[in-house]
Amino acid sequence: MTGVFCETESGFQSFDIRRHLEALENLKVRGRSWQATCPVCGGNSLKGSTTSGKYKCWSGDCASRDIRERIAPRHREPSWQDQLDRERQRREREQRAAEA
Repeated sequence: MTGVFCETESGFQSFDIRRHLEALENLKVRGRSWQATCPVCGGNSLKGSTTSGKYKCWSGDCASRDIRERIAPRHREPSWQDQLDRERQRREREQRAAEA
């Protein structure tokens, strides 16, 4: 579900499952929807939208927070995208400081 916030080592940040689809098993994307194996119950009916980011387990009615915690735990290593974003932000800060 978009707009969901989860706690990380550096505070709270918005959680978007679309950024973590590669962590799901048996992922199948069809048009604007996707289906995968639920990381909580192992059922084959975790379904979601590629446009809104909403998702739900239809096999075991698993809680969104449990699914989120399985695919993006709080104390995970930052992804390469996170590292690139941090580096870009650092460079922008340095550039602004140099221009000031």
